[in-house]
Amino acid sequence: MYSTLKQPGQLHPILAPAASKPPTVARCCRSPSWQHNRTHVVAEAAGSLPACMGVLHGDIEKVLYNQDVIAEAVSQLGRQLAQDYAEKTPLVLGTLCGAFVFMADLVRCIDPVPSGLEMDFLRISSYVGTQSSGNGTMAMEPRLPVKGRHVLVVEDIVDTGRTLKALISHLEQQGAASVKIVTLLNKQARRVNDIQADYVGFQCPDDFVVGYGLDFEHKYRSLPYIGVLQPRCYQLD
Repeated sequence: MYSTLKQPGQLHPILAPAASKPPTVARCCRSPSWQHNRTHVVAEAAGSLPACMGVLHGDIEKVLYNQDVIAEAVSQLGRQLAQDYAEKTPLVLGTLCGAFVFMADLVRCIDPVPSGLEMDFLRISSYVGTQSSGNGTMAMEPRLPVKGRHVLVVEDIVDTGRTLKALISHLEQQGAASVKIVTLLNKQARRVNDIQADYVGFQCPDDFVVGYGLDFEHKYRSLPYIGVLQPRCYQLD
């Protein structure tokens, strides 16, 4: 369960686990008393959000997050990361292919840029059709060494958490000084372990979503919004 907490001057509702991890706010300025190991959540899924400008793709049932809402969430995450990593030299690792659009926008919002920030990509696959198999396969290692680095893994969506847990373990074994997860979408309903992302754009409902880098069978990545795919597109007769 998630509880909504309101802080003075906050920009968005804050959703956080009601149990062990107290919430913090993903915004430009944080109180120094707030801890860095708590999850930053920018916004919650809301079906009432206005549709993106332009023509809705024929395979999309509804828009969850339009361009303006995504841009605001990414901007807030970027500013928060700039503050949290101001004294570090982060290595930002994007997971291909889903996170490439999110990562491209996110790193340009990390302002001011922490000294020594570098970027690279890795590829790990777990999806078969519409389901996460949980059996992650490392298809492409990052070219830059992670030993001694403060690693930020950029994900498009955190689903079951199995693949992410294996990835964190892999990076830690390679000697990363720290590993934090930044995800655009957090689909908590599918979680099967205790993995939680450290920075979250949106709490995502349990729908099959595409757009803004997310795909189904390599389609829909170029949509400028995130929408729910119509079941006819992936359900077999």
